[in-house]
Amino acid sequence: MKKHIAFWILAASLLFGFVQGQTMKIADIGQDTVRLPANHNEFLEVPFRIINLSNDTIQVTAARTVNDTASGHGTFFCWDICYGFGTNESISFLEIAPGDTTIQTYIDFEANGVNGVTTAVMEFTNLANRETLSRTYTFQVGELTSNDRSFSTSEFSLPYPNPASNQIFVDLQIPNLSPDNELILFNLQGLEVKKQGIETGSMNQVLSVDDMEAGTYFL
Repeated sequence: MKKHIAFWILAASLLFGFVQGQTMKIADIGQDTVRLPANHNEFLEVPFRIINLSNDTIQVTAARTVNDTASGHGTFFCWDICYGFGTNESISFLEIAPGDTTIQTYIDFEANGVNGVTTAVMEFTNLANRETLSRTYTFQVGELTSNDRSFSTSEFSLPYPNPASNQIFVDLQIPNLSPDNELILFNLQGLEVKKQGIETGSMNQVLSVDDMEAGTYFL
């Protein structure tokens, strides 16, 4: 019987938490940083997906703990319902079954044609054990103001095939990669199970998984 290995994309900020030994029952799947052309004036919907890593159905609330908007910018978020600028905490929770994720949850950004940087921090709470998961979303309109950057899901593909049995491929759209960049796989317990340096100069990365046990992993 052919084994199957499934993968999720997990943000780097959460991976650092795993490396530090935290036991996470919930995790967020999405992108952190969004950069837009100058004078962008449309609503931008950025989804977040909270995955339940436990064996029990859990109840999770959402709150916007920071809403640092540039002049002319605005944000709102949708959880159980949609919440505008003046409301920062959800009035209810979402139930997430074991191994399942939320659907139709997102933060929405409105630039109104104004250049600048807006930051919104979302915090998700597992009501069963009060575990919290914090996630920072940065929206930058116009020219970059520093050399700091985060990779977004627009710059690398989901691993494919998914599920996989022997190897996975990841397509990159990131120029000037450093030899220090790596692809890292973590299991559901947050333990690093495989690491591979990125081949510079190649937009198509290949990672062998034929020596791994069947299961679900984070990339």
